[in-house]
Amino acid sequence: ITVGWAEICIDDPLRVSGCATSGSNIRHRTQLANQNSGGGYTFSYNNVTSAAADFSANTAAKDAFVRAIGTWRCASLVNFVISNTATSVGYVSNDNNSVVLFDNTLPANALAQCVTGYNGSCSTGCTSGIRWFQTGMDVRVLTVPATGFTWNYATGAPTGSQYDFETVMLHELGHGHGLGHVIDAAKTMHYAISNGVTRRVLSTQETTGASFKVSHSTAAQCNGSAMTALTNPVISAPTVTQPTCALATGTIVVNATSLVPLEYSINNGTTYQSSNTFSGLTPGSYNIRVRFVSCNTVFSTYASNPVVIVAYNFTPTATDTWTGCVSTDWSVAGNWMDGSAPTSADSVTIPNLANDPVISTAITLKNLTLQGGVTLRVTPTGSVTLIP
Repeated sequence: ITVGWAEICIDDPLRVSGCATSGSNIRHRTQLANQNSGGGYTFSYNNVTSAAADFSANTAAKDAFVRAIGTWRCASLVNFVISNTATSVGYVSNDNNSVVLFDNTLPANALAQCVTGYNGSCSTGCTSGIRWFQTGMDVRVLTVPATGFTWNYATGAPTGSQYDFETVMLHELGHGHGLGHVIDAAKTMHYAISNGVTRRVLSTQETTGASFKVSHSTAAQCNGSAMTALTNPVISAPTVTQPTCALATGTIVVNATSLVPLEYSINNGTTYQSSNTFSGLTPGSYNIRVRFVSCNTVFSTYASNPVVIVAYNFTPTATDTWTGCVSTDWSVAGNWMDGSAPTSADSVTIPNLANDPVISTAITLKNLTLQGGVTLRVTPTGSVTLIP
């Protein structure tokens, strides 16, 4: 028999006060729950150095943890989020918190450990006996994996003298997800790992198990503690800045919401970036797509695609009108409403604008009108001749 994935269960001898036992040798399925009032669990980085080291100050470790938690979210939409605020709370069993910390008091031969707290309920409506749900999970990890070895926090492969931090975090979060060990060295939930090894891609069986766990955890629960699965990003109307006479390119700011970090695309998912602002866009059509970070399977497409950047068109006028869009230089074509500097056949109007014109060459005009408040400056190399 090949076991592709395993589920963590609670043995029946663990009693809940006021609940009748259902007999011996019965195992109960555990549920993920709404423990943070947002439908799931919030992980906080520990910032206390007295026990081992400040996890919240280790950017490389946090980045690897973010990648690991993102892999599980992408696989099953499990509602795991990360707090923006560090915590001084350490490892306390079953305290309803979920903390990530360095801890050098782990059991022998353990690189890391996910300690999960549980609570049970047999309240009215629990017709099938006790319902167990997870109250929180602390992810504990050694500061140094073993004597003579270091952690590989990077996205690249570890060397022979390193253990892969992202792989270990992915494994421990699998326990937090409710999955147990398997015996298959190719799988993330294999019971052991060696130096120089990475297992950062979940198998089809592990994804199936994680999705099953979320499915029965998000179903209506008799104790009202059901988890809410993450949903695809919600995209609203983008903020669009069209080209002007001063700037020939436009900007699109993608507006989307989610409980987790997102990546943004304006070429229908061909490429993504972490910023939701796309500037320097030439006139054309753009198709917005938003996804979970590094997750090709959880995305949303803007319903009103394409978003069009329209080229600025200068407006032909009977009288040349100054705009000062580009500068104060009279001879620059972009400073005029029709897109060309005046000639001797033109009548010219200068409105009161931020950029008053400066004439530094000899010009000839048919007529010149200066509106109130305008200052027309003529440099020593410039002149104005009017020929009606």
